[in-house]
Amino acid sequence: MDIGIVRETRAPLIPVAVGHLVRQGNRVVIESHTGAASGFDDQAYREMGATIVYSGDEAIARSKLVLKVYPPSWDEYRKLEEGQILLSFLQLSHATRRNLELLLARNVTAIGFEAIEDTHGDRPVLTVMSEIAGKLILPIAAHYLQVRQGGRGILLGGTPGVAPATVVVLGAGVVGANAARGALALGAHTIVLDDVLIGAVFMTMEATPHLLDRELIAKMRPGSVFVDVSIDQGGCSTTSWPTTILDPVYVDEGVIHFCVPNIPALVPRTATVALSNTLLPYVERIASSGPDALLAEDGPLARGVYTHGGYCLRRRIAEPLSLPLKEVAR
Repeated sequence: MDIGIVRETRAPLIPVAVGHLVRQGNRVVIESHTGAASGFDDQAYREMGATIVYSGDEAIARSKLVLKVYPPSWDEYRKLEEGQILLSFLQLSHATRRNLELLLARNVTAIGFEAIEDTHGDRPVLTVMSEIAGKLILPIAAHYLQVRQGGRGILLGGTPGVAPATVVVLGAGVVGANAARGALALGAHTIVLDDVLIGAVFMTMEATPHLLDRELIAKMRPGSVFVDVSIDQGGCSTTSWPTTILDPVYVDEGVIHFCVPNIPALVPRTATVALSNTLLPYVERIASSGPDALLAEDGPLARGVYTHGGYCLRRRIAEPLSLPLKEVAR
């Protein structure tokens, strides 16, 4: 199968993984500098048999399987061609109608990293990224609590005779568990809403509900920090809106909000290697079987398919938008 990879701040596959796919008879077309932020240059991919191209348009046009990390932009959606397979973080539970209609009109098989699910209900690709995000949250919070960043000037773990900060984690999934362990390891209190609030709520096939309203955020002390990891799914507070790595925070109701989607992009080398290790078996499976065979069996990839053959396979997404629905028995 022809596999195309476009340049982003993280790469979905490391060179060794690309070499493995090439040896299996696949052709891998990669946009130049795809691995630069992660420390993998074009030559490393060439040596593994990849074809380097110099535009994302060409990488998409020359592929049957389009492999990305971030959800496609509208520009990238428009470049998708009839019958292609799109494998990426997609977050289609809060995508715009035009994005979904394009996927259906062009018979694109869209598979979301976040929706790939094994028989135990675990989401292996999402989990590995969530573990990284969870471990990054406390260093981020500690940084923005510093007074020079506009914070309250508090050391998360305190010091003898000085109380530590209080950390509240909403959501006890992978992100929340890693964040809580980090907070406890630093000696921070993790009971009462005070200095640092971490939103780590994930809802299957749905946008994250707003568990926090403006009134509650306003009760936090000025200079406190709110890290909304759920921003990928729409955010868990009415005061949340997406920020960027280059401009990561804003202040609302006196509270510093950190709402960067895809937090693992802050450590692209680690994130790329971890993602590649988890993703490679799924890419192999798609390349060897194709989407029809995948949907005929009850496997993790079948559970990750959002659209196929001109239909949306998710009732919770299709019905509110009146899209053609075709449910697959699982």
